Amino acid sequence: MLMEYITSTFAREFKPKNNARYRNDRAYWRLKSYIDKTYPPGHYIGIANEKIVADAADFDTFMKN
Repeated sequence: MLMEYITSTFAREFKPKNNARYRNDRAYWRLKSYIDKTYPPGHYIGIANEKIVADAADFDTFMKN
């Protein structure tokens, strides 16, 4: 919970709202309950344009996609 607050506060106060990283960070928190229900712990998730665009069980496989 503390990390969510810190991330949200940082994103809100220091990132312009048109910045892709800001938008994708906000999308992560919006999608978090879906991600937690759908993917096992430790699974890698890629978010772009505010959508989940990639996933893999390990980092090497994730980076190959």
